[in-house]
Amino acid sequence: MSFGMACDKYIGNNMIMKTRYFFLLFTLLSAVAFSQDINRIKGIVKDLSSSEFLGRGYAHGGAEKASNYILDAFVESGLSRPDSGWIQSFNFDFNCIRKTRIEINDKNLIPGKDFIVRRGSPNGNSDYRLKEISSEHFLDTEKMKDFLNDTLNEVVAIIDFQDFVKNRKAYDTCVKMLFHSDIPGYVFLHEKELKDYMAFGIRQKQCFVVNIQKRAMPALPHSFHYMFDADFKEVEAKNVMAYLPGTGQSDSVIIICGHYDHLGTMGPDAFFPGADDNASSIATMIELADFLNKPENRPAKSVLFVAFSAEEVGLVGSNYFVNHLPIAKQNISFVLNIDMIGFGENGIYLWNGKNEPNLTQRILKINNDYQLFDSLYVKENTPNSDHYSFTKKEIPAVFLSTGIDASVYYHTIFDNYENVSFAKIEEVFKLIQLFIREESNKSL
Repeated sequence: MSFGMACDKYIGNNMIMKTRYFFLLFTLLSAVAFSQDINRIKGIVKDLSSSEFLGRGYAHGGAEKASNYILDAFVESGLSRPDSGWIQSFNFDFNCIRKTRIEINDKNLIPGKDFIVRRGSPNGNSDYRLKEISSEHFLDTEKMKDFLNDTLNEVVAIIDFQDFVKNRKAYDTCVKMLFHSDIPGYVFLHEKELKDYMAFGIRQKQCFVVNIQKRAMPALPHSFHYMFDADFKEVEAKNVMAYLPGTGQSDSVIIICGHYDHLGTMGPDAFFPGADDNASSIATMIELADFLNKPENRPAKSVLFVAFSAEEVGLVGSNYFVNHLPIAKQNISFVLNIDMIGFGENGIYLWNGKNEPNLTQRILKINNDYQLFDSLYVKENTPNSDHYSFTKKEIPAVFLSTGIDASVYYHTIFDNYENVSFAKIEEVFKLIQLFIREESNKSL
């Protein structure tokens, strides 16, 4: 072997070793650049969905506790106070439930599990007779008249919810007769886990609606007791804001937002944890704020983090925000709203993506380049989360979510920490921070 050949071999091996070294170094640096504390995200979800925060509602101060928790986390991350302040307060009317009880055949049902009283129901504490309405009543106006003439002040109608929804159009005439009558209340029987909706609580109705799990209804119900004690009043809610100044294009602002409120309590004995909806997004936002505030991750554009309240009552918090913008509208680069991101096994959804093709194409490219999700579904615009408030003001906004279908416990008392898979939470985080980095580095 000649000296030249040996030298060439040494140089070749040395170059290979250096190449491997730099590849390893690049891999490690990339891991650091994309790193996030998944355990911290999980810990925040566990905190916010615990009984301490009482479903982050308004009757027992849960939302107030949550707003303080989020503000403390933003401050701890080193974010700045916006010029308009950390807090944006607003008021709205709401039916705050103090306590409720349903008895059938002298047996107490379990709130949240066996029954849910619709939040706009009136106060009451009375006994009633139960009478079932069948498809025959809904298809025959004379039979419906006979039913309604049967001592209206005592009769509560039992309606099979699945049958009612399935045949709603065919039942239309008799449905109008029923719901425009003086009947005191309705019981809807459900096969699936019971869901609650805060939006019903923004006004108080004359008749009550009780949703009952079918398995909790005896075969021969002979007595029904309705007790509902709520205080319909004006409540205060708070949007929590924090600001991260950009390193370059500081006048151009990216808004990252999500709602922290949930369904609160159903009296003192049941609360709705809201782990996926939407503690998962708030936890990710807090970790993202901490990540982006590190010098090596600081974006060129400024970022305004906003945790909205009162989303569950009809996007009230985000509507207030867009009508009282703390920054000039023309300075908003885009809005990324995140809501329910605790799953992701079946892919991720981008709502309003069809109306924002430029943003959508860049998100799709990032997803493909980094192979984050097998499926990314681009959807139309609907009023299903806080992004919608921005779109009404013609502010570019998209909404990222792993979807309602992925969470079988959506709006139930079982949306707790233990039932969230966190299967793709790391991928969601990467998609968001890569998107912010790319958009931030673009010229205005």
